[in-house]
Amino acid sequence: MLHWRLSQREWRSAGRSTYAHATYVDSPGAFSENVSALSHEVGEWMDDPFVDNAVNCTDNGILEVGDPLEGLSNYGTYPYTYNGFTYNLQSLVFIGYFGAPKTTSVHSWLAFQNDEAKVCPGQ
Repeated sequence: MLHWRLSQREWRSAGRSTYAHATYVDSPGAFSENVSALSHEVGEWMDDPFVDNAVNCTDNGILEVGDPLEGLSNYGTYPYTYNGFTYNLQSLVFIGYFGAPKTTSVHSWLAFQNDEAKVCPGQ
């Protein structure tokens, strides 16, 4: 999978659009199993398309909404079955993880699956 960035100035001065690229992995249990990596990257791209949303975390200075959960035993992925096929989508953290009031998120959770209990280091 490709995950890279250009600086904000490079993107905006060239008048370019942002995009994401990911591969499909069909190995059960792999880190990027089927659409897991894609859901991770799309979530991060949507929240920070120019990779310039700085956060006050000591482990990561940019808004990476998938990275905090990829260290879980299931890599932060959860199965969703649709039309007989099971997709493994990654849970992503909400803005409360980065220090915003928890009340800004559904049920005051820190992630989609409520699988994160602490805010990022530095908050």
